Amino acid sequence: MTVSLPAFVAAVPTLAHTLATEYLTAPAAAPTPSELIALRQWINAEFEQIPVPVIFQDADLDLPSMLERFDADGVLAISTANISHPWLIDAENAMFRAVHDWHHLHIGADSTLDGERATFEHARKSAPSEISWILFSEIVLQAAVVIATGEFAAQKFVRAWGA
Repeated sequence: MTVSLPAFVAAVPTLAHTLATEYLTAPAAAPTPSELIALRQWINAEFEQIPVPVIFQDADLDLPSMLERFDADGVLAISTANISHPWLIDAENAMFRAVHDWHHLHIGADSTLDGERATFEHARKSAPSEISWILFSEIVLQAAVVIATGEFAAQKFVRAWGA
């Protein structure tokens, strides 16, 4: 069986495009109950360790803007725009975003694919191994879609070959 790649991949076959294609074409995966519990516990534990004030705002906020805000007043400003998620309630997804952005700040990673891969590796160190695939989907694959297409895709979990 031959699989034809989307036109954007054929035009610019970068790793981001390949990973974006994987995310966009893969079926949504359902976490097991124990994986979902482990994810929620990890999010809560990591969120509690953020040593700076976190504020949530209902507006798009990219990483450079968050960093500017943090440099100006020491507050971690997190967007709650487009917060809907198939497996996390809004508060959990907002907390996950805060954890992820804190990891970016903590390790000095930018929003390139390399920066997202670095934040995934950092997150994976403190997470139970059973949720590595979820973190890869949430961090690396979703970022690849934004990098490759310029748009956020609907959130889902994907069991990827790269996890």
